[in-house]
Amino acid sequence: MDTRTFENQFERLTGHPPFHWQTRLYNEWFSRGQLPSACGIPTGLGKTSVMAIWLIAKAAGAELPRRLIYVVDRRAVVDQATRFAEQLRKNAGDVLALPHLPVSTLRGQFTDNRQWLHDPAGLGIVVGTIDMVGSRLLFSGYGISRRMRPFHAGLLGADTLVLLDEAHLCPPFETLLRAVQRDCQLHPKGDERRSIVPPFQLMPLTATGRDAGGDLFQLQEEEVDAGRQPVAHQRYTADKSLMVTDLDDPAKLIEEMADRAWRLATEDGPARVLVFCNRRTDAVKVKERLDKRLKKEKAGQATELLVGGRRVRERQALQEWLERHGFLGDTTGPPETPTFLIATSAGEVGVDLDADHLVCDLVPWERMVQRLGRVNRRGGDGRHAWIEVLAVQSKKKDDPQTAIQDTCRRVLDRLPAMQTEERRDASPAGIDALKREAAQDASLSEALHQATTPEPLRPPLTRPLVEAWSLTSVEEHPGRPDIEPWLRGWVDDEPQTVTAWRRHLPWRRGTPNPIPEEVEAFFSAAPVHMEETLETTSHHTVEVLLQRATEAAESLLRERAEAQHSPPNLHHLPGLIVLNRAGKYQGAWSVGDLSDLDGKKSEEKKRQTASWHGRILVVSADLGGLSGDGMLDPKAPPHRSTLDGDHDGIWDGEVRKRIGYFPVGPSDPAPDPKLWKVAATVPLASPEATESGEAQALRVFVARGRGAPGAGDRAVASTAQRLDEHLEWAAQAAAEIADNLSLPPRYKELLLAAARGHDLGKQRLLWQLAMNAPADGPYAKTTGGGDGRRLNGYRHEFGSLRDVQRQNRLDTLSEEERDLALHLIAAHHGFARPTITPFDPGAPPSERESLARDAAQRFARLQHRWGPWGVAWWESLLRAADHRASARLDQGGES
Repeated sequence: MDTRTFENQFERLTGHPPFHWQTRLYNEWFSRGQLPSACGIPTGLGKTSVMAIWLIAKAAGAELPRRLIYVVDRRAVVDQATRFAEQLRKNAGDVLALPHLPVSTLRGQFTDNRQWLHDPAGLGIVVGTIDMVGSRLLFSGYGISRRMRPFHAGLLGADTLVLLDEAHLCPPFETLLRAVQRDCQLHPKGDERRSIVPPFQLMPLTATGRDAGGDLFQLQEEEVDAGRQPVAHQRYTADKSLMVTDLDDPAKLIEEMADRAWRLATEDGPARVLVFCNRRTDAVKVKERLDKRLKKEKAGQATELLVGGRRVRERQALQEWLERHGFLGDTTGPPETPTFLIATSAGEVGVDLDADHLVCDLVPWERMVQRLGRVNRRGGDGRHAWIEVLAVQSKKKDDPQTAIQDTCRRVLDRLPAMQTEERRDASPAGIDALKREAAQDASLSEALHQATTPEPLRPPLTRPLVEAWSLTSVEEHPGRPDIEPWLRGWVDDEPQTVTAWRRHLPWRRGTPNPIPEEVEAFFSAAPVHMEETLETTSHHTVEVLLQRATEAAESLLRERAEAQHSPPNLHHLPGLIVLNRAGKYQGAWSVGDLSDLDGKKSEEKKRQTASWHGRILVVSADLGGLSGDGMLDPKAPPHRSTLDGDHDGIWDGEVRKRIGYFPVGPSDPAPDPKLWKVAATVPLASPEATESGEAQALRVFVARGRGAPGAGDRAVASTAQRLDEHLEWAAQAAAEIADNLSLPPRYKELLLAAARGHDLGKQRLLWQLAMNAPADGPYAKTTGGGDGRRLNGYRHEFGSLRDVQRQNRLDTLSEEERDLALHLIAAHHGFARPTITPFDPGAPPSERESLARDAAQRFARLQHRWGPWGVAWWESLLRAADHRASARLDQGGES
């Protein structure tokens, strides 16, 4: 493709012509199917557009991975990378003849729509955080079932290009990804196998900081020349005038930040001011002071907090506020009133903020650069940003963090001088000049190093560890550590807790604790969805929820006393349920339990709630604690905007349809049975009431044709389908995938043989009866009313293993190919990694045990030959074909 064609396509995709560096990256690298070791472009110059460059290269036939994963370090409130990807999808049909580009995100409004799983041979874009992408890559996906984890891992660990944004902020994760890319021990053995499984590739995006080494792609001088590239020059030299002020008294920091922000917002007419605070408590106090000042001056209430501890569902409202007040996109003209955005580190990365002026406290160098990049990003005539940095003189002289910040204070003084010696040039050009000077000045280079947060210690990634994580059908494994140190290193960050509110908890009335099996069945069908969650420090979570429990208990006791009713048993009132990341029951707390603990000493509270660290708390909406803007608040009353009971209209039908499931309480109306089907029923009545015939229960409805998220391809569908037809449709889908991947003929034959035999185990009378199949079967899909408990643990995949061998369906394959085909059949619902329940009503016990043992040994052989991600990638091909056949049924048979 010539340069003119690329530039035309780029402009039609993105809405603006490419910078010269973007054209050069395409011509010299992407168009040739090659990647630099890193892309070191300053912030504000369009690093996100690498997605468009990749898409154009792929449409032109470049040998690059089919899936692009864009990773942002911070849990950003506004996921603008996803918005950019959505724009590419919107335009790709007309520009590149790609009308169905899947775009998914593992956080935010577009929370994992799973479109990227539909076609292993198609293009797709996924945007996510380190936690969401990293956990899935390591077979430990947060928020997804163990059965679906290999599917996610297989499509992340092969045929994938990871763009790691601001990589200098997350060196442990970059090291992990480099190991996945380069460690031969993790890859398939032998040239033929390596040529079949498409590789995993990484390209970090970094504006500053640590040396990427290798073939680092950087700006060239002419690419920011005023005459040749006026827009790039405008952004590169955007006027940012920085001054550092030392504060002797830390107690004055809040007052000084608020006063300076007010002055900058009002001196020359109304302006937008961004205030960065290192601590959340400081940000809240600064906002309170500015709110009081605005009220006093009758200037309107134009302040907002951008902090991490906000429920995902409410973040859309924050995005709208940022757009409405000119903090996002191309800002035009001054605001009508002084406007303030007060942010913590949540606003440092992943949010394309563009304020007029900036006030902030002093943080390490790599974070300072991020902050400086969020003011006057686009430059231009008449735009001059004043940046006020307040450096608090700490009395902790032996504190390593203090030493880092003191050095950063001296580094900022080495930025190029501007109007006066007090003012420094904080533009991308000024930062680049500092880096060039450091390359020639050993003392400045050492100061930059000392001003940067040290890389955290991190454990190495080894083959035994990856194999232990990949044993996803084993619930507990002593050699399977928590993956967090591999994602972020060994750090001393304060423990975090995820909280979600539900109107109904799976907790029988009149009992002190729920039944663990009922809890897990319920959350398997209606797992805590990303949009329901709020993540913040465990300490803050404990503090708020205990206060709310005491308030709720006292209020209920007063109401009962005023009504002259006997007091309730507070220890039988559901407060919250604790789950681990996999949705497994970890414990429960009644309102009475929580209220009792609120009266204990601080150390006792810490001890008893230590199990909340890193867990998911599903809180009764009656407890409250969630403010209207989605943040923890000890004064917030019972909350009514929940997935299972929406009173504010934000969990409307379209949202529920996109999510694919929702719980319904005993008195709530059922949804349209043509669109929704019952996936689970959990009793709410007490054991005594149940025995007397009272039928009160929670029901979980899932969208027909989709099944409960995480459960894979279910047997219940909108239309019944005979087994032979489903197997043929799966084979047709497998053939299409194999052709699009250009699999060698014998491997295509292998995949088709697995597809034609994967559901043979559904022929068993036991399965047909349990699924209430029509009598003229056998059927692969039924229209509902089935009861999986009647299977007595039978897995149809296990039966399929026996049938394909007894029917000699794989005899044309070599021994190695037969191994792979049998494993794909056994693992197409996520089992046989390495264990699968050895039960088949048609086989004697000795044969069952032999089949299960062979399946485990086969998995070990395949792991050795193909590597952990290679095996998972093969599994994803059959699983995708199976899902595609099921989707075809729901589309009326259209392929």
